Amino acid sequence: MSEEKWTTETLKAYVERLLVEHDKRYEQRFSSQQEAVRLALASMGVATDKAEANAEKWRNAANEWRGAMSDRDRLLMPRIETEQRLMALSEKINGITKICVGAIMLGISVVTVILLILRQ
Repeated sequence: MSEEKWTTETLKAYVERLLVEHDKRYEQRFSSQQEAVRLALASMGVATDKAEANAEKWRNAANEWRGAMSDRDRLLMPRIETEQRLMALSEKINGITKICVGAIMLGISVVTVILLILRQ
């Protein structure tokens, strides 16, 4: 085998070839990194859009829930008021019951008196 001898021209050609190869490798790395960053940014945009949509859905659901609770609080009668009304109704029913019992007793008394009169 013959050995090549290094000259300034062969050394220069060798170094230039190495620089060109390194430049190509760095360009490929840079292109790959640019593509990776572009894809990451695109994915981040999609993820952000989804997160914003989910947050909007959550806010709408929270507002609906808040509205339902406001309606419930506004429309449902408080326990104290309910108990007071039930007590008042109970007292009225007891009063009406007493009147009915009194009327029935009066009717029975009248019938009894009529029967006694008729027997004589």
